[in-house]
Order: sequence, then structure tokens, then C-alpha cells
Amino acid sequence: MTFVLAALAVTFALAYDAGAQQAPHSRERTSRDSVQGSVHTVVQVPVHSRLSSDTIATPGAARDSAAGDTLGTIIGDSIVLGAPDRVLHAGLSLTSGKTYNRVEGFPILVGPSLTLATPLIAVGAAAYGIIRTGDGWRLDEPHSGHDVRLATRFGPDKSLGISGSLYDVVAPLERWQLSEPEEGLASFLLRRDFLDYYGRHGARAEASWIVNEKAAINFGYGSERWSSREAQNPFTLFRADGHWRPNPRVDEGVIHLATVDASFDTRNDVTDPSGGWFLRGTYEYGASSSLTRAPRVQQPEQLSITPAAIDRDVRYGRIFLDLRRYNRVSPKTQVNGRVVTGGWVHGDELPLERKLSVGGPGTIPGYDFRDRTSDVDVLQCTAAGVAPARNPVLCDRVVLGQLEIRTDLASRPFELFNVPALRLRRVGFTARPVGVLFVDAGRGWRTTQPWPARYKSDVGAGLDLGLLGFYVAKAITDWGEPANFLVRIRRRF
Repeated sequence: MTFVLAALAVTFALAYDAGAQQAPHSRERTSRDSVQGSVHTVVQVPVHSRLSSDTIATPGAARDSAAGDTLGTIIGDSIVLGAPDRVLHAGLSLTSGKTYNRVEGFPILVGPSLTLATPLIAVGAAAYGIIRTGDGWRLDEPHSGHDVRLATRFGPDKSLGISGSLYDVVAPLERWQLSEPEEGLASFLLRRDFLDYYGRHGARAEASWIVNEKAAINFGYGSERWSSREAQNPFTLFRADGHWRPNPRVDEGVIHLATVDASFDTRNDVTDPSGGWFLRGTYEYGASSSLTRAPRVQQPEQLSITPAAIDRDVRYGRIFLDLRRYNRVSPKTQVNGRVVTGGWVHGDELPLERKLSVGGPGTIPGYDFRDRTSDVDVLQCTAAGVAPARNPVLCDRVVLGQLEIRTDLASRPFELFNVPALRLRRVGFTARPVGVLFVDAGRGWRTTQPWPARYKSDVGAGLDLGLLGFYVAKAITDWGEPANFLVRIRRRF
């Protein structure tokens, strides 16, 4: 009974995190809104944010710093300090890391938090200890970590912000492809982990400016130590006798990172948009005086021809852009498009932590994740004869285009059977079936290659119920590839 309850608790936690991200809410509720009411709308100190160069502040998400991660469950009360517009909120927070993976298992975060809001300034602080359960319940390194954050907002309408953090976290590579609750459910239920991970231990400072309801910009500087993390053998509900995919080694050493992030967001709804533009971009400059380069071919070892070596005075520049357009062409139909591109722009070779790839459920679902379909690997850029699933991705640049048509199938589908529409109020979910037709195209390449002329593409169709989406996708560039069926717990984009 204890085992069943624990399994249900993990599944619900991951599904709820994804549902909370999908719950509709108004874009006008920004971090500089009235301090009366929830203090968290004024300043948020993210939990286990796993910030990467692909995660940036946006007008709709600047107040959610790490793409939706918040303070979690807070045990405590708000205290009014002499006036309704002066509020102090202190408590003890207990939350999950919003994921389940082969490196950490089910991470648990616990620690105190404090939020103070006045008409002139808002301050939030949190100090979390992290317990990683992938290899049992242990408090020694690398089974534990920390995430300490201090953030403040001030100025006209609290549009200016300064924050600092100290952290020892496990972060995913290429987080832009798939949300961590989705990846966590795939790992916990089916022993399929669609992300790779590395350790980040260091400190970071940031300054942000919310220009208006549509635009925001963020400057950051950090110094951190990167390290490889071994895959563990955490429990899974199904396929318990299967094997986890190895977690590739990464480049290791102390690195200094300077970033500029910007966003422009005119969507009419953050989680379920039907119109508007969304553009986010980041530039990262990295420098290290001593970076140990991991082998580019790691499995099988006999094929490795590049052993680990120390690279002195590494300096590189990298950009990442995500452009989306949402169009309602009729009361029930949308035509939406997305272009993602990024990679190396100058300097030395990118570290493995900043390499890119496409393919799999979050990008081109007609192709299996980390699969080779031809002698020339244009999805992960691995060498001939190398299994992409067991080695790091090596693309220096990628480009991805996605186009979809969404049509409401019925406004009240359950009434056809004289049954009220299903409504989960806590998650904010109502089953409204939407038919989806889509096409995707993209590829990656190395800097030693010219801009490519051929791409991998797929077509597909699906039924989106809001909290759950069911899709089938078929590769058209390689017609011999079988069709893939997938379930997602959020919109494709």
C-alpha cells in the first residue's frame, strides 16, 4: 500500500506541475501589479530553476523567472504590517523539483522563504536544501545540493529588478525541447528520459527591466563549475527490468558566463494563445581558463579517438532565438507557426553543455529521439557508426520550423452524451477537444559545414484535450521510418 501511494503521489505531483503550467491566466497580471493580495505576484524567488541559456525572462514569465517555477507549497501566514499595502509572508516551503529523471530520481526541496512587499519595493528570499533520491535517501555529495536566492523589484511600478543566487543543482541540457514535467512523467512511467544532465555549482547575479507589458530585458553574470553526472537506477512504474540510457559526460571546469536575454510578447494568453507574437532570444558569452573537454565519442569506448584533454583559454559566443506567431483565422480555427534557431556565433568550439540537436517528441516527432536514420546524422551530428542515444549531441547550430492548424471540434463535447464537461478546478482544466494538423522541418550541422540545403521533415495529426494531447507523426523525408504515437501534457508550442 505504501508503494502504491508513493507512486500515485509522484505521478500526481508531475501531472499537477504540468497542469498548472497549462492553466489559463491573464497576461495583465504582471510582477509589478498591486502588492495587495498574493505577495508572489510582486516578486518570485524560483525553486530549483535549472536556468540555462535557453531559458530567459519574458513579460509573461519574468515574474516566473524560470519558466514557471515558483515557491512551491508554503506553510505560513501573511502578516499585514500596519497597512494593507505592506505585507510580510514567511514560511517553510516543501516542493518537488518538478521532474523525475535518471540522474536525480525525484528531487525534494525544503527550506524557509520570506517575501516582503511595500509600495516602494518588493523583496523575496528563499534557501532550499535539495535531496536527490535517485540512489536512495542520502545527504552527502552528490546526492544533495542547495538553491539560495534573493530577488528584489523596485522603481516605477517595480519594473526594475536585481537578484542573486548560490546554487548546487543538476540542470538539463536543451530544456527548450521538452518541459520537465513531461520528461518526468515519461521517466517515471516508462523509463524513457528525453533529456541529458550536468552539474552546476556556483553563483549568479542578474539585473532585469520590464519595459512594458510586452517587452523585457535581462542581464546576467555568473561563475560556476560544470561537472558530469552519472545515471542512477531510480524506480519506474513500468518497464522496471529495462535499462536507463547512459548520461553522457560533459566538458568540466570553472566557467564565467555573461548573458543578455530579451523578449517581446503580444499573445492574448500565455498558456493557450490564439493570437499575437512571441519572440525570445539570448546571447551568451562564456570564458574559461581551463576546461576539460570530454570525449566526443563515448560509447562504445573502442570507437573513441578523442580522449579527455584540457583546453586552455576557452572563449565562445552563442545565440538562441525562438519566434512564434499565433493567428485566429476563424472563430474556431488557428494557424500557428514557429521558428527556432541558434548555436555558435564566434570564438572557440562550444562546450558539450551548449551543443544542440533536433528530433524526438518536442521538435520533429516523426523521428525517434536520438535515432540515426542515415549514414549522415543531421539530427544529432554524431560521426558515422556512432549510436546517438549513448553519446553527446554535437551540432553547433540548428534550425527548426513548425506549422500547425488547430480547429475546435465542439464547444461542449460531453453534452453529446448528456454528460457535463469534465472540469478539474484545481488544475484549471476543461476538456475541449481541438483537432491538430502539423508539419515540422529542421536539422543541425557543424560549423565545418556550409548552411544546409536538405532537411528532415514530418507530418502529423492529433487530438488536444487541454491537459492531454494525443498525436501521431510520420517522417516524410525517410518514408521507411514507422509512424510514432505520442502523448503530451501541454501544447506543442
